[in-house]
Amino acid sequence: MKKITVSFILCAALMLSACTVNINTSESETEKTKDTSETSETVETTTEETQDTETQATDSQASEISAANVVCQWRDEALKVITDYEWYANEDGPSESQVMFYTDARVTDFSFYEIRNISVDDSGKFIFDEMEIFTQPELVPENGLLVNIYFAGDLPEYAFSYVDVDGTTKTYLISQSGNDGSIVTEAYN
Repeated sequence: MKKITVSFILCAALMLSACTVNINTSESETEKTKDTSETSETVETTTEETQDTETQATDSQASEISAANVVCQWRDEALKVITDYEWYANEDGPSESQVMFYTDARVTDFSFYEIRNISVDDSGKFIFDEMEIFTQPELVPENGLLVNIYFAGDLPEYAFSYVDVDGTTKTYLISQSGNDGSIVTEAYN
């Protein structure tokens, strides 16, 4: 919407300069040159204002993303959204046991864990040991990450973590829904 507005302002300024030049064709050559120079200055100012507006729009969009949305889905569902990915072969298994991680904003220090010795304390919070399976420097919107997993029970058996765009570390437990078999992620911090 902002680009359309900026384009409209620029077109209007150009049309105005064309009208000014056509009106001044009956005047003397000196007057014509003077008016054309003034019109050019007006167009230059409008162009600078347009660039400032575009810069403000870009800065505004960057500040709007305060947290990344990292998604973990079964491979077949994720391939409907993202087609470019890396594959991490942590264990053998059919494609039905592969999940894809992808994001809408760049995150860093992405790690994938296997959870061991899981239990629940009196407050209902999970307690577990984690074994890091792999880590990578970043996860970017253009490139997903495919991983083999296997769920043996109802409790979370995997987790992932990353440093979000605001610099905070986020950790999520991964389990499989008992209702429909979908991947369920639960924040754990």
